[in-house]
Amino acid sequence: MIEYLPEFMREFREIKEITRVGDEWFAEANAAVDAFLDAQFAARADGNGLARWERLFGITPKGGDSGEERRLRVLARLSERLPYTYASLRRALSALCSVNGEDEYSVSVNHADYTVKVRLNRSVESALPAVARLLSGYIPANMTVDLSLVCNTVGIFFSRTHGEMGAHTHGALRNEQFD
Repeated sequence: MIEYLPEFMREFREIKEITRVGDEWFAEANAAVDAFLDAQFAARADGNGLARWERLFGITPKGGDSGEERRLRVLARLSERLPYTYASLRRALSALCSVNGEDEYSVSVNHADYTVKVRLNRSVESALPAVARLLSGYIPANMTVDLSLVCNTVGIFFSRTHGEMGAHTHGALRNEQFD
């Protein structure tokens, strides 16, 4: 605080003591504000912040739990996003399987057969393991997941000649996108 005073006032002993005490008070106030802000986020919360999160989720801490164990329990609860709905499934799939804002997947639910069918385009083939993990958590245990990549079918090649198709390998004809 002393830097904000005019030069002639900085020399007085009383002013030096007042600004020193003021600096200590502001440092304590800043630390309290930082602790309050950190408590808003479970990943950075201290004991009091974790206790508030535990009350919010109805978690009873065990006597010998460390702060990190308590934090992990709260973070596990935060990662649960119930209820799982068709709309939330589509949002999660869009986050994993969109290219330039376009969805590169299709999803359909057959309630009569208890089946969820998800098809990924080849452009997001690398997301297949992540989608499988996502579906294993989203889809209820009584439903079957049918997950696969979309491949070209013979119908898209009817307008092409044998010579045009002969320039490509079988793998390219099956997997690459043809317009």
